[in-house]
Amino acid sequence: MKFVLSNGDKGLKLPYAALKLSGLGEEERLELRILEGTAVLLPTAMTAMELLRAAGSLNELASELLTGLACACGPCGDCGLDGTCDAQRPDGTPRIRVPDWALRGAGIPEDAKLVCDVDEGTVHIVRADFEHDLSDVPPQLLKALRDAGVCMAELEELLMAGDVVCGMERSE
Repeated sequence: MKFVLSNGDKGLKLPYAALKLSGLGEEERLELRILEGTAVLLPTAMTAMELLRAAGSLNELASELLTGLACACGPCGDCGLDGTCDAQRPDGTPRIRVPDWALRGAGIPEDAKLVCDVDEGTVHIVRADFEHDLSDVPPQLLKALRDAGVCMAELEELLMAGDVVCGMERSE
């Protein structure tokens, strides 16, 4: 079940019905775990079965989220390259590497994303205008997505565009 909440000036208010449905409605104290890109509300003390139920629920949510991403990307091979596309770098490393001294000399931060342009026999390496690409995906997650047949080229385009791919405000 999903509730859509608004984050206002006074913070976030959870409906009691949501807590009741989750089984947390009777808990006197709750623990809010802050993770990258998410927050999880848990009881402060759990039995082994409660831990297993919580872990199972989180696993189901992770599967649902990854399935949504896989659907947004489509299967590998739709581009006609049948798994041999340029985005299939096995280790997720960046495409362009420039020595730190050269980046410093150009005034580009060492962790910046880079792209190159070609102009009459000259290659120009410049700071990218996107924030994320495949090199930002944790290797184990990238491998799982690749093994599941997700199109890496489309995933990289979604990462680079930064568009919403899941939720009420999905870009079409």
